[in-house]
Amino acid sequence: MAGRRMSELPKAYEPQAVEAKWYSAWIDGKCFEADPASDREGYSIVIPPPNVTGILHLGHVLNNALQDILARRARQNGKQVLWLPGTDHAGIATQAKVERELRETEGKSRRDLGRDEFLKRIWDWKDHHGGIIIQQLKRLGCSCDWGRERFTMDESYSHWVSQVFVELFKQGLIYRGKRIVNWCPVSLTALSDEEVIMTPQRSKLYFMKYELADAPGEFLPISTTRPETLMGDVAVAVNPKDPRFAAYVGRKVLRPFPRAEIPVIADDHVDVEFGTGALKITPAHDKADFEIGMRHDLAIIDVLTPDGHINCPDCPDLHGLERFAARKVAAAKLEALGLLSKVEEYDNSVGFSERAHVPVEPRISMQWFLKYPCVPEAAAAVANGDIRFRPERWAKTYAHWMENLQDWCISRQLWWGHQIPVWYRKDHLDELKNAESLGMEDFDQGRIHVGLTAPDDAAGWVRDEDVMDTWFSSWLWPFATMSGVGEESATLRKFYPTGDLVTGPDIIFFWVARMIMAGFRFTGELPFKNVYFTSIIRDLQGRKMSKSLGNSPDPIELMEKYGADGLRFGLLRIAPVGSDLRFDETSVEEGRNFANKLYNACRFRQMAGTDPVAACASPGELPPYHLDIMAKLDRLAAALGESYAEYRFGEIAQLLYEFLWSELCDRFLEAVKLDLRESATAAAREATLATFDAVMARYLQLLSPYMPHITEELSQRMGYLPDGGFLMLQPLPTVPLLAGVDPARIATATHQAAAIYEAAGRMRNLKAEYKVGSRKDVRFIVKSPPDWLPAETKVLALLVGAAGIELDSGYEAPKGTPAAVTAVGEVYLPLEGLVDVAAERIRLTKEIERIQGEVRKSEGKLGNPSFVDRAPPEVVVQERARLEDWRVKLQQLTEMLTALA
Repeated sequence: MAGRRMSELPKAYEPQAVEAKWYSAWIDGKCFEADPASDREGYSIVIPPPNVTGILHLGHVLNNALQDILARRARQNGKQVLWLPGTDHAGIATQAKVERELRETEGKSRRDLGRDEFLKRIWDWKDHHGGIIIQQLKRLGCSCDWGRERFTMDESYSHWVSQVFVELFKQGLIYRGKRIVNWCPVSLTALSDEEVIMTPQRSKLYFMKYELADAPGEFLPISTTRPETLMGDVAVAVNPKDPRFAAYVGRKVLRPFPRAEIPVIADDHVDVEFGTGALKITPAHDKADFEIGMRHDLAIIDVLTPDGHINCPDCPDLHGLERFAARKVAAAKLEALGLLSKVEEYDNSVGFSERAHVPVEPRISMQWFLKYPCVPEAAAAVANGDIRFRPERWAKTYAHWMENLQDWCISRQLWWGHQIPVWYRKDHLDELKNAESLGMEDFDQGRIHVGLTAPDDAAGWVRDEDVMDTWFSSWLWPFATMSGVGEESATLRKFYPTGDLVTGPDIIFFWVARMIMAGFRFTGELPFKNVYFTSIIRDLQGRKMSKSLGNSPDPIELMEKYGADGLRFGLLRIAPVGSDLRFDETSVEEGRNFANKLYNACRFRQMAGTDPVAACASPGELPPYHLDIMAKLDRLAAALGESYAEYRFGEIAQLLYEFLWSELCDRFLEAVKLDLRESATAAAREATLATFDAVMARYLQLLSPYMPHITEELSQRMGYLPDGGFLMLQPLPTVPLLAGVDPARIATATHQAAAIYEAAGRMRNLKAEYKVGSRKDVRFIVKSPPDWLPAETKVLALLVGAAGIELDSGYEAPKGTPAAVTAVGEVYLPLEGLVDVAAERIRLTKEIERIQGEVRKSEGKLGNPSFVDRAPPEVVVQERARLEDWRVKLQQLTEMLTALA
C-alpha cells in the first residue's frame, strides 16, 4: 500500500501520553457522537449506569471494555453507533455517604436538617464528588457519546419514573399493603428479595422447652435460632402428621418472658426434621411465621425497633439491647430458668443487606408493591430466542425466576430518590396510616391522590415521605434515556431497541428481567436483542475481589503502570465465557508487553525507511513467506468475524495475540530479514516492506477495538491513514488481501512456509539438545529434500542460526549423527568440531543417572499407600505429573546417548 510518509516513532512507547493525546483528539473530532438522522444502520448500547458514588473497579473495567469493543467494532462495520452513558443515583449508598459525613462533621441527622435542606446537601455532594467514575471510564478509553450522559435523577428522567408509577397504580398493579419485608436496620429501609444476599453462616441452634399450662412440670421441647425474639412468640407450631406432638395440639404452653399462655397449633409448613420438630411462632420477625400466623389468625407482636434493638418494656433486662447482644442475654435467662436444654452449632444461610452488609430483619411494614406487568411476554422473549442470553445457561436461571415471581416491594424509607407521587388527605391521615392496604378504591373515594403534581388544594394533603426503589428507575433505562414521556424522539426511533446489553449475572433479576418487562409494557418492544453476562472476577485463590480482603487492585494504578490498552487487552485475554475469571496482574503486564511488541515491530519496519512503498502489483508472485502471512491475515479477519458473532471475546484476544507474536514477529519478520539487508535487491526489499505495510495496516484495524490508543497512534505514524482521518472510524475492508490470487498458489506458498517454519523449529531443538544452540557455525544436511527447497536454504539457515544448509539426497550419515525427520526431509547435524563426543557421553550418562534417581524417588512416593491416601489430592496429582516429566526427559536423554554410541 502506498500511504503518507511515516512519522518516526520514538525509541520507547509511552502509553500514558499517547492515550491522553488520542482520547482528546477523538473527543475534539466528535468521533463518539451519534447522529439519529444518519441513513446508516443504527446500533446502540446503554451503559449499565454505575452508582454516582462509585469508583472504578476491575468489574467495571471488564464490563465497559467489552461494551467499548462492541461499539468500536460496530463503527468499523459501518453502523451509526450510540453508546449512551449515565449514572444511577444509588439511593441507599449515596444517602448513607452524606448522612455519615453530616454526623461526623456537624453531629446532625437528616431530620435535624429537614428534607429540603438534606436533599440540597446531597445534590451539592453529587456535584462535587459524584461522577468520578465517568472520568475514570474516559481514562479507560470508553467511546460513549458523552453529550448524551444521563442521570436517573435528571428532571426528564424523573418525570418518566413518576409517570410510570401513576400509570401502573391506575391499572391496579401498584398497591400499598402491610407485609413482612426485608428490613435493613442500618439503612432503615425495606429491601427487595434481590437486594438480600443469602450468606452461609455458622450459627447456633437453641433447644429449649415451654411448660404446658394445664400440666405443670410437663414440657414441650422446641428449637430456634433466635431466642431474642421470644417475647414476640404467639404460638408453638407442630406438623399435624407428626405423631410425637399430636397430644399437644389445641393445648397451651407458657411463654417464659413476659409470661403468657400461647396455643399449640398444627401447620403443614413445619419441618419435622428441623430441631425438635416444634417451632415457636413469631409472626412479626419471620416470613414463614408470618404466613402461619395469617393462616391461624394469630396476633402480631413486634419486639424490635427499626434499628434492630429490643422493644419490650415488660422485660427491662432486654429492653433497648442490640439484637445480637439480646440473643446472649435471652439464652442466659432461659438457662437460669432451667428451660434451655442444649445449644448446638448449626450451619444455615442468613440474608445480608447487599449495601450495609448486616443481617436483614424480617419486619412488618406498610410498603408499596408492584405486580409485575407483561410477565408472559418477557418470559417468552428469552424462551423463544428473541432475546439471546450468552452464555445460554443463564436463560434457565431467568426462566426459573420468572416462574416464581413475588410482588416487588418498590418503596424505600429514604429521602434521596424519586419521591412516591402519592398524597394523603390530612383529615383521613390516621385512618390511612392504619389501613391494611391502599389502592384504586381509596383513590376513587378521594382519600388519596396519585399524580404527577400535588392536588389543587395542596394545604389539605400530605405527601408520602418514601421514595421508590432505585431499580424502579433503572428498569426504564433503555428507552427513558432516549426520549421524554410520550415523546417518540428521533433518537428512540433510530436506536431502540438496543443491540446488546453487557452486564453481570448477579443483576439478572434486579435489572435485566425488569427491563424486559418494562420494555414490553411501555414501548411494546423488547429493549435489547442480546445479553452478554460477564465473568465474575476472583483472585488466584478463587475469592471475590473486595477492599476488605485487600485483593482488589486499583484499575487507575494499573493503567498508570501498564497503560489502558495493556489493562484492557490483558484482562480480556484471560476472560473465559461462562466461568469466573481468575485475575493475576501478570496478565496486565503481558498486555503491556504485547503493546511494546507491536510498537517495536513497527519501529523495526521504520528502520528500513519511512518513505511510502507501492503495493505489490502481482501478489501471486511474492515469496511463500509473504503470501503465507497475507493469507493468515485474511484467515484471522474471517475467524474474528465468527468469534464476534458468538461473543467469544477472550478467543478474539488470543487470536490477535498469536498472530502478532507468533506469525508476524517470530516467523515472518525473522524469515524476511535477508530482504532488508544492504545486499538485498531493491525489488525484494520493496516487496517485503509492502507486504508488512499491507498486513500491519489491516491488523491494526482488527486490533483497534481492543487496544484503541496504540493502534490509532501507529496507524497515524506509519502513514496508513488519509490526512485527518481516524483509524477508529475507518470501515473494515471487505476484500481480502489476496483476493484474485490463484488459490492453488496460495496453498502451495502456505505449505512451503509451514514446512520451513516447522523444520527450523526442529533443527533449533537439535542444536539445543546437543548444547550448540548459540553456535552459528553449525551446518545441517538435508536428505531427500523437496524440489522447491533449494530456493529457500538461505532463509532456512537464517531461521536456524546455521552457517549453511546442504542438500544431499545420497547422504549416508556416520553412526551417532543427530537427526530429525522434518517437513523438508531427513535433517542431520554433523557434530565434528562442535562437540567433544566422549565428554558429551559422560555428561549424558551422569544426567541419566540423576534422573533415574528422581524417577525412583517419585515412584516410591506414589507406591506408598500412606502418601497417596493422606496427602492432599492436588499434591498427589502434582507428584504424578512430575513423574511423567522425569520419564519423558529420561527417554530423551537415553535416545541422545544412543545416538552418540
